[in-house]
Amino acid sequence: MAKRDLNLEDILKEYDPNAPKEPEQAAPDAAPKPEQTGTPLTQPVTRPITPQTRKRRQDKLHRRAPADTFKPSDVKKPEVSFINSAAAIEAAQRAKMNPEQEKPQANYDTVVMKRPAPDVDYQPMIRKMSNSTRAKEMQSKKRRRHVQFTYERESPNAMPRKHAEAEQTPSKRKVRVVVEDLQDPNKVPDSIPETFLETPYQAVQPTECVSKAEKTSIDLSNHRTEDPNELDVKFNGERILLEDQPKRARSLDHEEDAKAVRREIFEMRSSLSLRVLVLGLLAVISGYLALADSYSLPIFANMRLAAAPRSYVGMQLLFGLLGTATAASVIGGGIRKLFQLRADCDTLASMTTVSSLGAAAACLFHPGMVQSHVVHIYMPIALLTLLGNTVGQLLIVRRAARNFHLIADKVADHAVVCVENEKRAESLTRGTIGDFPILATMRKTEQTVDFLRYTFSTDLADKFCRMACPIILVISIIVSIFLSILRASSLESTLCFGLSVFSMCFAACACAAITLVANLPLEKGTKKFIKNKAVMLGYQSVDDFYDVNSIMVDASALFPEGSVQLSSIKIFSDTKIDDAILDAASLTRHAGSVMQGLFSNAIVGKEGMLRKVENFAYEESLGLCGWINNKRVLFGSRELMTGHNIEGLPTKTKENELTEGGREAIYLSVSGNLAAMFVVDIKGSKAVRYWLKELEKQEMCVLVRSHDAIITLYRIAKLYDISQEMVKILPSRMHEDFNAETAPVKHTNASMACAGRFPGFVQLLLGAKSIRSAACLGVILQTASACLGLVIALVYLSMQAYAELSATLFILYHLIWTGVTLLSVGTRRI
Repeated sequence: MAKRDLNLEDILKEYDPNAPKEPEQAAPDAAPKPEQTGTPLTQPVTRPITPQTRKRRQDKLHRRAPADTFKPSDVKKPEVSFINSAAAIEAAQRAKMNPEQEKPQANYDTVVMKRPAPDVDYQPMIRKMSNSTRAKEMQSKKRRRHVQFTYERESPNAMPRKHAEAEQTPSKRKVRVVVEDLQDPNKVPDSIPETFLETPYQAVQPTECVSKAEKTSIDLSNHRTEDPNELDVKFNGERILLEDQPKRARSLDHEEDAKAVRREIFEMRSSLSLRVLVLGLLAVISGYLALADSYSLPIFANMRLAAAPRSYVGMQLLFGLLGTATAASVIGGGIRKLFQLRADCDTLASMTTVSSLGAAAACLFHPGMVQSHVVHIYMPIALLTLLGNTVGQLLIVRRAARNFHLIADKVADHAVVCVENEKRAESLTRGTIGDFPILATMRKTEQTVDFLRYTFSTDLADKFCRMACPIILVISIIVSIFLSILRASSLESTLCFGLSVFSMCFAACACAAITLVANLPLEKGTKKFIKNKAVMLGYQSVDDFYDVNSIMVDASALFPEGSVQLSSIKIFSDTKIDDAILDAASLTRHAGSVMQGLFSNAIVGKEGMLRKVENFAYEESLGLCGWINNKRVLFGSRELMTGHNIEGLPTKTKENELTEGGREAIYLSVSGNLAAMFVVDIKGSKAVRYWLKELEKQEMCVLVRSHDAIITLYRIAKLYDISQEMVKILPSRMHEDFNAETAPVKHTNASMACAGRFPGFVQLLLGAKSIRSAACLGVILQTASACLGLVIALVYLSMQAYAELSATLFILYHLIWTGVTLLSVGTRRI
C-alpha cells in the first residue's frame, strides 16, 4: 500500500463516529485467514469509537507518568545525611533485597518507565564538611581524647572514619564544652559555695492508708486513752536526714529548700559586698604606700620605706594578713584545687597572695634588703587580685539572685534545649543549612533542676587558669632557685631574695581582671534577658548554645496573640453564627492554631461550651479537618473546600473584594455544606520582626510548625521582611518529631529558660554567641598581659635590673591592662 500523507481533515474524519468508513484494502501478499475463505469481503468489520473509549484514551495520554510523581531513587536511597554514607547504606539494603525487588521495573509500569535505574556507585553531592565548625571541633577532640567519630577531611560526603562500609548509628550529640562538675550528678562541684550544700534527705514515702480502726476520733484532753496505732490513717511523709551521705547542692523541689536557697543567696550577696569594701580599702592603702615611696607622695614619716623600712614591711604584711582573713575561703579553696590539678581563678589569686605573704614575712627579718631595693614587696598586687576575684564572685551571686525569682516563681517555665537526636535534627533541617545541624527549641517544664550547678559552673577564665597556674608555678620556682643560686654570694639572705623573685613572677602574671572577662558580659546580658522574662544561669549556657545554627518554634511564637484579627464574618445557608464560631473555636483550639486566640476572644467566659473534636487531621497547606457531634467540620482555604467538593463558594472576584488590603479568607463547612467565611487580617509583631532580622544576620534558620493554611513562607517573609530561604515550614509528616522534642516534661535539666515567647528565646541564643565573643576577647587580653608581664620581668632579671621591678611598676601595669580589658569587654554589644 502506498504511503499517504494525512491532513487534519482526514484525522478528524477517522475519529468521527458518523462519518462513512472506507473499506480496508488487504495487502497483496497477505494470505486469507481460514475463517474468511469463501466469503467475499465487501465491507470491513469495524468497531465504533464511543465517547467513553475516546475519553479513556485521552486520559491515558495526559496521565502523569509515575516517574514524574515518584522518583525511583526514593525507594532505594536513604535520606541523605551528613553522618551516614548513602552509598554504604544502599549497598547494605541491596544485599537484603530479594531478586524481584532488585529490578527497578518490578515496582513501575515498564511502558512509562523512562529513567534508568540508579547507579550502584551513587554518591550524594554534599558540601565538604571538613571546614565546618563541628568538624574542626571533632578534629581537635580526636587529637586530645582519641575520639573515634570524626569527619574525613578528604571525603566529600562526610563519611565516618571507621566502618565506612557498614551502617553507622548516629551517636548522641556531644556538647561542645561540658563542665566536668556536671558530668557526675552525685558529685558536688567545688565551685558551689559551702553555704549552698545540704545533707540529703531520704525520699518521701507516699501516704499509707491502713484498715479502718475502731476509733476514729482523737481525744485532745490530757488523759488520752486511744492507741495511735488504732487510727485509720498513717502518714509517712516525714523527711529523714541521711547523715552518712555526702552533702549535695540544694534543690528547688521543696518550698523549704527554695526558701533556704533564697536566704543563702541574699546573705552571701551581703557578705561579698562587705568583702569588696574591705579588700578595696586595703588595696588602696597598700597601693598608696608603694606609690608614696616611688613618687614622694605625702605620708607619715614612720610609714615611709626610706625612713622606717621595718615599719613599712610590717604594715604591708598586716594588710596582707587582713586581706587573707577576709578572703580565707578563696585562699583555701584555690590552694586545694591547685594540688588537685583543677586550678581556677581562685588559685591564681591565692598563689599571688600566698607568695606575697611569704616574701613579706621573710623581708620582715631583713628590712635592709627592702630599703636598698634588692628585694620588693608585692602585696598591693595581691590585694588587687583578691579584689578583682571578689568582684567577680559578687557578680555571680547577683546574677543568681536575679534569676532565682523567675525560676522559683515559675515565670520562666520553658527550658531551652538542643535536639540531641542527630538523625532527627538532620531530618528536620534538611534543605535549610549546609553545616552540622545544631537545633534548639523550647520545652515547657514544671521545674528546672540543677540551678546552683549551672549558676556556679566554670567559665572560660577558669579553663585558662587551669592551664596557666601550673605553668606560672613551675617558671617561678625555676627562676627563683636559679637566681638565688647565681647571686647567693652577694645577698644578705638567699631565702628572702628567692621568695621575693617567686612572688614577683606571680605578680607579673596576676591577671587582676581575669574573673571579670566572663562575668561582666553575663551580668550585662542577664539584665537585658530579664526584661523578656528569660534567664541564663551561668557560663555553661554559653558553652551549650553558642554554636546553635537553627531553631524550631511553633507558628504561635511568630504570631502571638493579637497578631490575627477578625475583620468580618459571612454566614451561608441557615447556619447560626454562634454555632459557626463554636465549631471554629473548638477546631482551632484542638489544633493549636494561631487563630485560637481570635475565637477565644469571641467566647470569653464560655470556654466550657467548646465541643469535643474527634479524628482530627491536618491537610498539608490546606487546613483542618475533624469530627464534631458526628459531623465533619472543615476549616481552611478555598482549595480545601474545592478538594472536598463543597459547593456554594463565592466567586473568586467576590472573594478578592472581601479580602482586599492583604486580608485572608478562611472557610468553614459542616457536613459537606458551606457554613461561614471568616475574613482575617494578619499583622506581624514588631518584636518578632526585630529578632528575625537578627537571626538573619547570624545566618540562622527558623523551622516553623503550623496547622494553618494562612501561614506560608511567602506571608512570613513578606510580613517580617526576611528571606524565604531562612524559614522552613515543617511538613505534616515531621510534626511527630516536633512534638517529641517540644512535649512538656515535669523536670528537665537546662541552663537557660524563658517564658515561651519568641523574643526571649532568640535573645538568649544570640546572647550566648555575643557573651562568648566578649569572654574570648577578655581572656586574650588577660593572657597577653600575663605573658608580656612575665617577659618584661625575665628581661629585667637577665639585665640584672631587678631593682627596677618595683611594686609601683606592676600596679600601674595591671591597672592599665584591667582598664583596657574592662573597656573592651564592657563595650561589646550583648
